Amino acid sequence: MITLKLEIDGKQKEFKQKSIKVRSMREMLKFQARMEKVQSGEEQMTELEQIDTMIMLVADVFDNPEVNFDTIIDGVDADKLEEVLGGVFNAIGGGEAAQAKKEKKTSQK
Repeated sequence: MITLKLEIDGKQKEFKQKSIKVRSMREMLKFQARMEKVQSGEEQMTELEQIDTMIMLVADVFDNPEVNFDTIIDGVDADKLEEVLGGVFNAIGGGEAAQAKKEKKTSQK
């Protein structure tokens, strides 16, 4: 089960997703493959593109209209974003994509 906690209207809400659709899994795998190309220098992707793509992928995992791009960017503190997104990626099995993003960010400092 995948769990996501968001602050909505000043209250902490927890969303749970029991199963993952094949489409979501495929999109995560595509993102992971793209991140590998970014890491090797074959492709370029800004940090903003990486974060936005990860947020959209996480939003697509949940079969709940309350979980969307806007509620995620408004409901997660910036210092917790990697942890929150990485938790969902790890639960799906695409944890390496979240790790690749983290490594990319670290190398830019």
